[in-house]
Amino acid sequence: MQIQYTLRLLLMHEMRYYSSNHNSPSVGLKDAILHSEAPDGGLFLPETIKKLPQAFFNNIAEMSPTEIAYFVGNTLFSPDIPSATIKRIGEQTFNFDMPMREIEPGIYAYELFHGPTGSVKDIGTRFLARLLSALHPGKPVNLLVATSGNAGSAITHGFYGVEGVNVYVFYPRNTPQSMAAQFVDLGGNIHAVRVNGTIDACRSIVATALADPKLNEQVNFTSANTVNIGRILPQVITYFQVYGKALALEPKMGPLRIGVPCGNAGNLFAGFMAKMMGCPIDKLIASCNANASMCRFLENGKLDSTTPTKRTLAYALDNSNPANIPRFLDVCHGNLDILRRSIIGAAYSDEAITNTIRDIYRRTGYLMGPHSAISYLAVRDNMAPGGTGIFLATAHPGRSADAVSDIIGARVELPHRLQCSYQKRLKEEMLPPTYPALRKYLLQSLGL
Repeated sequence: MQIQYTLRLLLMHEMRYYSSNHNSPSVGLKDAILHSEAPDGGLFLPETIKKLPQAFFNNIAEMSPTEIAYFVGNTLFSPDIPSATIKRIGEQTFNFDMPMREIEPGIYAYELFHGPTGSVKDIGTRFLARLLSALHPGKPVNLLVATSGNAGSAITHGFYGVEGVNVYVFYPRNTPQSMAAQFVDLGGNIHAVRVNGTIDACRSIVATALADPKLNEQVNFTSANTVNIGRILPQVITYFQVYGKALALEPKMGPLRIGVPCGNAGNLFAGFMAKMMGCPIDKLIASCNANASMCRFLENGKLDSTTPTKRTLAYALDNSNPANIPRFLDVCHGNLDILRRSIIGAAYSDEAITNTIRDIYRRTGYLMGPHSAISYLAVRDNMAPGGTGIFLATAHPGRSADAVSDIIGARVELPHRLQCSYQKRLKEEMLPPTYPALRKYLLQSLGL
Protein backbone atom coordinates (compact mmCIF):
# COMPACT_ATOMS: atom_id res chain seq x y z
CA MET A 1 0.00 0.00 0.00
CA GLN A 2 1.25 3.52 -0.82
CA ILE A 3 0.47 4.72 2.72
CA GLN A 4 2.72 2.03 4.25
CA TYR A 5 5.57 2.79 1.84
CA THR A 6 5.40 6.50 2.62
CA LEU A 7 5.37 5.76 6.34
CA ARG A 8 8.64 3.83 6.01
CA LEU A 9 10.27 6.82 4.28
CA LEU A 10 9.15 9.14 7.09
CA LEU A 11 10.74 6.95 9.78
CA MET A 12 14.30 6.78 8.42
CA HIS A 13 15.83 9.61 10.48
CA GLU A 14 15.98 10.02 14.25
CA MET A 15 14.24 13.14 15.56
CA ARG A 16 16.28 15.67 17.50
CA TYR A 17 14.93 18.30 19.89
CA TYR A 18 16.34 21.78 20.45
CA SER A 19 15.78 24.41 23.14
CA SER A 20 13.54 27.41 22.51
CA ASN A 21 16.34 29.52 24.09
CA HIS A 22 18.92 28.17 21.58
CA ASN A 23 21.70 27.95 24.18
CA SER A 24 21.77 24.18 24.73
CA PRO A 25 22.75 21.32 22.42
CA SER A 26 19.99 19.34 20.75
CA VAL A 27 19.00 16.02 22.33
CA GLY A 28 17.12 12.86 21.44
CA LEU A 29 13.56 12.02 22.49
CA LYS A 30 14.71 10.22 25.65
CA ASP A 31 16.53 13.22 27.09
CA ALA A 32 13.86 15.70 25.96
CA ILE A 33 11.19 13.81 27.89
CA LEU A 34 13.29 12.92 30.93
CA HIS A 35 14.59 16.44 31.54
CA SER A 36 11.39 18.27 30.51
CA GLU A 37 13.24 21.61 30.17
CA ALA A 38 16.56 22.27 28.47
CA PRO A 39 19.64 23.23 30.59
CA ASP A 40 19.28 26.84 29.39
CA GLY A 41 15.71 27.00 30.71
CA GLY A 42 14.08 26.70 27.30
CA LEU A 43 11.41 24.27 26.17
CA PHE A 44 12.17 21.43 23.79
CA LEU A 45 10.89 21.51 20.21
CA PRO A 46 11.40 19.04 17.34
CA GLU A 47 14.04 20.17 14.85
CA THR A 48 11.84 18.94 12.00
CA ILE A 49 8.05 18.88 11.79
CA LYS A 50 7.26 16.27 9.18
CA LYS A 51 4.38 16.69 6.72
CA LEU A 52 2.13 13.68 6.46
CA PRO A 53 1.52 12.24 2.98
CA GLN A 54 -1.65 12.79 0.98
CA ALA A 55 -2.20 9.02 0.93
CA PHE A 56 -2.82 9.20 4.68
CA PHE A 57 -5.48 11.89 4.29
CA ASN A 58 -7.10 9.98 1.42
CA ASN A 59 -7.78 7.14 3.87
CA ILE A 60 -8.26 8.95 7.16
CA ALA A 61 -12.09 8.99 7.17
CA GLU A 62 -12.11 5.17 7.14
CA MET A 63 -9.42 4.78 9.83
CA SER A 64 -10.13 4.05 13.51
CA PRO A 65 -8.69 6.34 16.23
CA THR A 66 -6.07 3.70 17.10
CA GLU A 67 -5.07 3.30 13.44
CA ILE A 68 -4.63 7.08 13.19
CA ALA A 69 -2.66 7.03 16.45
CA TYR A 70 -0.37 4.34 15.05
CA PHE A 71 0.38 6.20 11.82
CA VAL A 72 0.85 9.66 13.37
CA GLY A 73 2.64 8.16 16.39
CA ASN A 74 5.17 6.44 14.15
CA THR A 75 5.81 9.75 12.41
CA LEU A 76 6.36 11.48 15.77
CA PHE A 77 8.26 8.83 17.76
CA SER A 78 10.00 6.38 15.43
CA PRO A 79 12.80 5.24 15.34
CA ASP A 80 13.25 6.15 19.02
CA ILE A 81 10.31 3.90 19.92
CA PRO A 82 9.75 0.61 18.03
CA SER A 83 6.60 0.53 15.88
CA ALA A 84 5.19 -2.39 17.85
CA THR A 85 5.55 -0.39 21.07
CA ILE A 86 3.91 2.66 19.50
CA LYS A 87 1.01 0.48 18.41
CA ARG A 88 0.63 -0.93 21.93
CA ILE A 89 0.84 2.51 23.57
CA GLY A 90 -1.77 3.89 21.17
CA GLU A 91 -4.14 1.02 21.86
CA GLN A 92 -3.71 1.41 25.63
CA THR A 93 -4.16 5.20 25.50
CA PHE A 94 -7.07 5.56 23.06
CA ASN A 95 -9.09 2.66 24.43
CA PHE A 96 -12.16 4.69 25.41
CA ASP A 97 -14.94 6.21 23.35
CA MET A 98 -14.43 9.71 21.91
CA PRO A 99 -17.79 10.53 20.32
CA MET A 100 -18.55 13.52 18.14
CA ARG A 101 -22.00 15.00 18.75
CA GLU A 102 -23.78 17.60 16.63
CA ILE A 103 -25.04 20.36 18.92
CA GLU A 104 -26.31 22.72 16.22
CA PRO A 105 -26.13 22.58 12.42
CA GLY A 106 -22.43 22.59 11.55
CA ILE A 107 -21.23 22.73 15.18
CA TYR A 108 -19.99 19.55 16.86
CA ALA A 109 -18.65 18.60 20.28
CA TYR A 110 -15.71 16.22 20.22
CA GLU A 111 -15.82 14.59 23.65
CA LEU A 112 -12.34 13.84 24.96
CA PHE A 113 -13.40 13.33 28.57
CA HIS A 114 -14.42 9.66 28.63
CA GLY A 115 -11.13 8.45 30.11
CA PRO A 116 -10.58 7.32 33.71
CA THR A 117 -10.66 10.80 35.30
CA GLY A 118 -13.10 12.55 32.99
CA SER A 119 -10.54 14.89 31.43
CA VAL A 120 -8.69 15.25 28.12
CA LYS A 121 -5.50 15.13 30.17
CA ASP A 122 -6.01 11.37 30.47
CA ILE A 123 -4.74 11.09 26.89
CA GLY A 124 -1.42 12.88 27.27
CA THR A 125 -0.62 11.49 30.72
CA ARG A 126 -1.42 7.86 29.85
CA PHE A 127 0.70 8.14 26.69
CA LEU A 128 3.56 9.83 28.57
CA ALA A 129 3.55 7.21 31.33
CA ARG A 130 4.00 4.47 28.77
CA LEU A 131 6.63 6.46 26.86
CA LEU A 132 8.69 6.89 30.01
CA SER A 133 8.37 3.20 30.77
CA ALA A 134 9.59 2.34 27.26
CA LEU A 135 12.44 4.88 27.29
CA HIS A 136 13.69 4.36 30.85
CA PRO A 137 13.15 0.72 31.85
CA GLY A 138 14.36 0.04 35.37
CA LYS A 139 15.56 3.60 36.03
CA PRO A 140 13.75 5.70 38.67
CA VAL A 141 11.96 8.81 37.43
CA ASN A 142 10.56 11.52 39.71
CA LEU A 143 7.75 13.74 38.42
CA LEU A 144 6.83 17.11 39.92
CA VAL A 145 3.33 18.41 39.24
CA ALA A 146 1.56 21.66 40.15
CA THR A 147 -2.17 21.39 39.62
CA SER A 148 -5.51 22.96 40.42
CA GLY A 149 -7.40 19.74 39.72
CA ASN A 150 -7.74 18.20 36.26
CA ALA A 151 -4.06 17.66 35.52
CA GLY A 152 -3.37 16.23 38.96
CA SER A 153 -5.99 13.52 38.79
CA ALA A 154 -5.13 12.61 35.19
CA ILE A 155 -1.39 12.44 35.87
CA THR A 156 -1.72 10.45 39.08
CA HIS A 157 -4.10 7.92 37.56
CA GLY A 158 -1.99 7.69 34.40
CA PHE A 159 1.17 6.98 36.40
CA TYR A 160 -0.34 5.10 39.34
CA GLY A 161 1.46 1.81 39.82
CA VAL A 162 3.97 2.46 37.00
CA GLU A 163 7.17 0.84 38.23
CA GLY A 164 10.14 3.13 38.76
CA VAL A 165 8.14 6.39 38.71
CA ASN A 166 7.43 8.59 41.74
CA VAL A 167 4.86 11.37 41.32
CA TYR A 168 4.75 14.43 43.59
CA VAL A 169 1.59 16.51 43.20
CA PHE A 170 1.36 19.98 44.75
CA TYR A 171 -2.11 21.53 44.80
CA PRO A 172 -3.38 24.85 46.25
CA ARG A 173 -5.50 25.17 49.36
CA ASN A 174 -8.59 26.25 47.38
CA THR A 175 -8.66 23.17 45.11
CA PRO A 176 -12.24 21.80 45.02
CA GLN A 177 -12.62 18.73 47.20
CA SER A 178 -14.08 16.76 44.30
CA MET A 179 -10.86 17.35 42.35
CA ALA A 180 -8.21 16.83 45.00
CA ALA A 181 -9.90 13.78 46.51
CA GLN A 182 -9.23 11.89 43.27
CA PHE A 183 -5.51 11.75 44.03
CA VAL A 184 -4.84 12.52 47.71
CA ASP A 185 -5.48 8.95 48.93
CA LEU A 186 -3.97 6.91 46.10
CA GLY A 187 -0.74 6.13 47.96
CA GLY A 188 1.91 3.87 46.49
CA ASN A 189 4.05 5.87 44.08
CA ILE A 190 1.72 8.92 44.30
CA HIS A 191 2.51 11.67 46.83
CA ALA A 192 -0.07 14.48 47.06
CA VAL A 193 0.81 17.64 49.00
CA ARG A 194 -1.56 20.50 49.78
CA VAL A 195 0.11 23.94 49.61
CA ASN A 196 -1.02 26.90 51.72
CA GLY A 197 -1.12 29.18 48.71
CA THR A 198 -2.50 29.74 45.21
CA ILE A 199 -1.96 27.75 42.03
CA ASP A 200 0.56 30.41 40.99
CA ALA A 201 2.55 29.71 44.17
CA CYS A 202 2.47 25.97 43.42
CA ARG A 203 3.70 26.53 39.87
CA SER A 204 6.45 28.86 41.08
CA ILE A 205 7.95 26.50 43.68
CA VAL A 206 7.73 23.49 41.33
CA ALA A 207 9.41 25.48 38.53
CA THR A 208 12.17 26.48 40.96
CA ALA A 209 12.74 22.85 41.91
CA LEU A 210 12.95 21.76 38.28
CA ALA A 211 15.53 24.49 37.59
CA ASP A 212 17.62 23.92 40.73
CA PRO A 213 20.94 22.35 39.58
CA LYS A 214 22.02 21.35 43.11
CA LEU A 215 18.76 19.52 43.76
CA ASN A 216 18.90 17.79 40.38
CA GLU A 217 22.46 16.64 41.02
CA GLN A 218 21.07 14.53 43.87
CA VAL A 219 17.85 13.37 42.19
CA ASN A 220 16.66 13.91 38.64
CA PHE A 221 13.23 15.54 38.52
CA THR A 222 11.04 16.10 35.48
CA SER A 223 7.60 17.49 34.79
CA ALA A 224 4.47 15.79 33.54
CA ASN A 225 2.60 18.92 32.51
CA THR A 226 2.64 20.37 29.01
CA VAL A 227 6.08 21.91 29.56
CA ASN A 228 7.22 18.34 28.82
CA ILE A 229 7.22 17.68 25.07
CA GLY A 230 6.09 14.13 25.92
CA ARG A 231 2.70 15.58 26.89
CA ILE A 232 2.39 17.72 23.75
CA LEU A 233 3.17 15.10 21.11
CA PRO A 234 0.36 12.63 22.00
CA GLN A 235 -2.15 15.45 21.84
CA VAL A 236 -1.07 16.16 18.25
CA ILE A 237 -2.62 12.81 17.38
CA THR A 238 -6.08 13.88 18.58
CA TYR A 239 -6.34 16.60 15.92
CA PHE A 240 -5.94 14.07 13.13
CA GLN A 241 -8.58 11.94 14.86
CA VAL A 242 -10.88 14.98 14.99
CA TYR A 243 -10.37 15.65 11.30
CA GLY A 244 -10.93 12.00 10.34
CA LYS A 245 -14.19 11.78 12.27
CA ALA A 246 -15.40 15.14 10.93
CA LEU A 247 -14.63 14.10 7.36
CA ALA A 248 -16.56 10.87 7.85
CA LEU A 249 -19.59 12.92 8.97
CA GLU A 250 -19.23 15.64 6.32
CA PRO A 251 -17.33 14.39 3.23
CA LYS A 252 -17.73 17.81 1.58
CA MET A 253 -16.83 19.72 4.71
CA GLY A 254 -16.16 23.46 4.46
CA PRO A 255 -13.32 25.28 6.29
CA LEU A 256 -12.74 23.52 9.62
CA ARG A 257 -12.31 25.59 12.76
CA ILE A 258 -11.56 23.98 16.12
CA GLY A 259 -12.19 25.56 19.52
CA VAL A 260 -9.46 24.64 22.02
CA PRO A 261 -9.89 25.41 25.76
CA CYS A 262 -6.71 27.31 26.54
CA GLY A 263 -4.93 27.50 29.90
CA ASN A 264 -1.27 26.53 29.69
CA ALA A 265 -1.67 26.46 25.87
CA GLY A 266 -0.21 22.96 25.47
CA ASN A 267 -3.23 21.55 23.67
CA LEU A 268 -3.31 24.64 21.47
CA PHE A 269 0.34 24.16 20.53
CA ALA A 270 -0.39 20.51 19.72
CA GLY A 271 -3.09 21.70 17.32
CA PHE A 272 -0.66 24.18 15.78
CA MET A 273 1.84 21.35 15.26
CA ALA A 274 -0.86 19.19 13.65
CA LYS A 275 -1.64 22.04 11.28
CA MET A 276 2.05 22.34 10.38
CA MET A 277 2.08 18.58 9.72
CA GLY A 278 -0.64 19.07 7.12
CA CYS A 279 -3.86 18.52 9.09
CA PRO A 280 -6.47 20.53 7.10
CA ILE A 281 -7.50 22.91 9.90
CA ASP A 282 -8.52 26.38 8.74
CA LYS A 283 -8.24 28.05 12.15
CA LEU A 284 -7.60 27.09 15.75
CA ILE A 285 -9.54 29.17 18.27
CA ALA A 286 -7.76 29.79 21.58
CA SER A 287 -10.75 29.62 23.91
CA CYS A 288 -10.03 31.46 27.16
CA ASN A 289 -11.83 32.36 30.38
CA ALA A 290 -11.66 35.80 32.04
CA ASN A 291 -7.89 35.50 32.46
CA ALA A 292 -7.67 35.86 28.65
CA SER A 293 -3.89 35.44 28.69
CA MET A 294 -3.53 33.81 25.26
CA CYS A 295 -5.87 36.38 23.74
CA ARG A 296 -3.71 39.23 25.03
CA PHE A 297 -0.60 37.53 23.72
CA LEU A 298 -2.09 37.19 20.23
CA GLU A 299 -3.06 40.88 20.32
CA ASN A 300 0.21 42.43 21.46
CA GLY A 301 2.80 39.68 21.87
CA LYS A 302 3.13 40.32 25.60
CA LEU A 303 2.21 38.63 28.85
CA ASP A 304 2.19 40.27 32.25
CA SER A 305 3.66 37.66 34.57
CA THR A 306 2.76 39.83 37.57
CA THR A 307 -0.98 39.70 36.86
CA PRO A 308 -2.70 37.55 39.52
CA THR A 309 -4.64 34.59 38.14
CA LYS A 310 -8.40 34.96 38.58
CA ARG A 311 -10.40 32.02 39.89
CA THR A 312 -13.20 31.22 37.42
CA LEU A 313 -15.81 28.56 36.72
CA ALA A 314 -13.46 27.09 34.10
CA TYR A 315 -10.78 26.53 36.74
CA ALA A 316 -8.49 24.34 34.60
CA LEU A 317 -7.94 27.35 32.34
CA ASP A 318 -7.03 29.69 35.19
CA ASN A 319 -3.61 30.85 34.01
CA SER A 320 -2.20 34.32 33.52
CA ASN A 321 1.13 33.23 32.03
CA PRO A 322 0.88 30.13 29.76
CA ALA A 323 4.09 28.10 29.98
CA ASN A 324 4.03 27.12 26.29
CA ILE A 325 4.34 30.67 24.95
CA PRO A 326 8.09 30.20 24.21
CA ARG A 327 7.21 27.39 21.80
CA PHE A 328 4.82 29.61 19.85
CA LEU A 329 7.34 32.45 19.73
CA ASP A 330 10.09 30.18 18.46
CA VAL A 331 8.20 28.44 15.67
CA CYS A 332 6.94 31.78 14.32
CA HIS A 333 10.38 33.42 14.78
CA GLY A 334 8.77 36.18 16.83
CA ASN A 335 6.43 37.14 13.96
CA LEU A 336 2.96 37.09 15.52
CA ASP A 337 1.30 37.50 12.13
CA ILE A 338 2.26 33.88 11.41
CA LEU A 339 0.30 32.80 14.49
CA ARG A 340 -2.61 35.12 13.75
CA ARG A 341 -3.09 33.51 10.35
CA SER A 342 -3.73 30.20 12.13
CA ILE A 343 -5.07 31.11 15.57
CA ILE A 344 -7.96 33.29 16.73
CA GLY A 345 -8.35 34.33 20.37
CA ALA A 346 -11.70 34.44 22.18
CA ALA A 347 -12.35 35.03 25.90
CA TYR A 348 -15.55 34.71 27.95
CA SER A 349 -16.73 35.66 31.42
CA ASP A 350 -18.30 33.42 34.03
CA GLU A 351 -21.63 35.03 33.20
CA ALA A 352 -21.32 34.03 29.54
CA ILE A 353 -20.33 30.51 30.58
CA THR A 354 -23.34 30.22 32.90
CA ASN A 355 -25.80 31.49 30.32
CA THR A 356 -24.43 29.15 27.66
CA ILE A 357 -24.59 26.02 29.79
CA ARG A 358 -28.18 26.82 30.75
CA ASP A 359 -29.27 27.80 27.22
CA ILE A 360 -27.78 24.77 25.46
CA TYR A 361 -29.21 22.40 28.06
CA ARG A 362 -32.70 23.88 27.77
CA ARG A 363 -32.68 24.03 23.96
CA THR A 364 -30.99 20.75 23.11
CA GLY A 365 -30.71 18.66 26.27
CA TYR A 366 -26.92 18.57 25.87
CA LEU A 367 -25.07 19.16 29.14
CA MET A 368 -21.65 20.74 29.04
CA GLY A 369 -19.20 21.87 31.66
CA PRO A 370 -17.60 25.34 31.88
CA HIS A 371 -14.54 24.44 29.80
CA SER A 372 -16.61 23.03 26.96
CA ALA A 373 -18.96 26.03 27.11
CA ILE A 374 -16.04 28.37 26.44
CA SER A 375 -14.84 26.44 23.41
CA TYR A 376 -18.44 26.17 22.11
CA LEU A 377 -18.85 29.95 22.34
CA ALA A 378 -15.51 30.51 20.62
CA VAL A 379 -16.54 28.29 17.71
CA ARG A 380 -20.05 29.73 17.45
CA ASP A 381 -18.70 33.29 17.33
CA ASN A 382 -15.90 32.53 14.84
CA MET A 383 -17.37 30.15 12.27
CA ALA A 384 -16.12 30.43 8.69
CA PRO A 385 -18.88 31.04 6.11
CA GLY A 386 -20.11 27.62 5.00
CA GLY A 387 -17.65 25.99 7.34
CA THR A 388 -17.68 23.38 10.09
CA GLY A 389 -16.94 24.10 13.74
CA ILE A 390 -15.76 21.57 16.30
CA PHE A 391 -15.24 22.43 19.94
CA LEU A 392 -13.08 20.20 22.08
CA ALA A 393 -15.06 19.06 25.11
CA THR A 394 -12.15 18.53 27.46
CA ALA A 395 -13.78 17.92 30.86
CA HIS A 396 -16.85 15.96 31.92
CA PRO A 397 -19.52 18.28 33.40
CA GLY A 398 -19.31 16.14 36.52
CA ARG A 399 -15.88 17.64 37.19
CA SER A 400 -17.78 20.87 37.94
CA ALA A 401 -20.85 19.11 39.32
CA ASP A 402 -21.82 21.64 42.00
CA ALA A 403 -21.54 24.67 39.72
CA VAL A 404 -23.29 22.99 36.76
CA SER A 405 -26.07 21.64 39.02
CA ASP A 406 -26.76 25.17 40.27
CA ILE A 407 -26.81 26.50 36.70
CA ILE A 408 -29.32 24.00 35.29
CA GLY A 409 -31.36 23.59 38.48
CA ALA A 410 -30.91 19.82 38.59
CA ARG A 411 -28.34 17.45 40.03
CA VAL A 412 -25.63 16.43 37.57
CA GLU A 413 -25.31 12.67 37.31
CA LEU A 414 -21.73 11.61 37.91
CA PRO A 415 -20.01 8.73 36.15
CA HIS A 416 -19.10 5.98 38.59
CA ARG A 417 -15.40 6.84 38.22
CA LEU A 418 -16.07 10.31 39.73
CA GLN A 419 -18.69 9.46 42.37
CA CYS A 420 -16.28 8.27 45.04
CA SER A 421 -14.35 11.57 45.03
CA TYR A 422 -17.29 13.38 46.62
CA GLN A 423 -17.23 11.08 49.63
CA LYS A 424 -13.66 11.75 50.81
CA ARG A 425 -12.13 14.30 53.15
CA LEU A 426 -9.10 16.37 52.25
CA LYS A 427 -5.96 16.35 54.34
CA GLU A 428 -5.75 19.28 56.73
CA GLU A 429 -1.95 19.72 56.87
CA MET A 430 -0.47 22.12 54.34
CA LEU A 431 3.03 22.85 53.05
CA PRO A 432 4.16 26.51 53.24
CA PRO A 433 4.20 28.09 49.75
CA THR A 434 8.00 28.51 49.68
CA TYR A 435 10.72 26.72 47.78
CA PRO A 436 12.82 25.83 50.88
CA ALA A 437 9.78 24.06 52.35
CA LEU A 438 9.22 22.11 49.12
CA ARG A 439 12.90 21.21 48.81
CA LYS A 440 13.02 19.95 52.40
CA TYR A 441 9.90 17.86 51.83
CA LEU A 442 11.28 16.26 48.66
CA LEU A 443 14.63 15.37 50.19
CA GLN A 444 12.97 13.88 53.28
CA SER A 445 10.52 11.91 51.15
CA LEU A 446 13.38 10.45 49.10
CA GLY A 447 15.46 9.71 52.20
CA LEU A 448 18.22 12.16 51.35
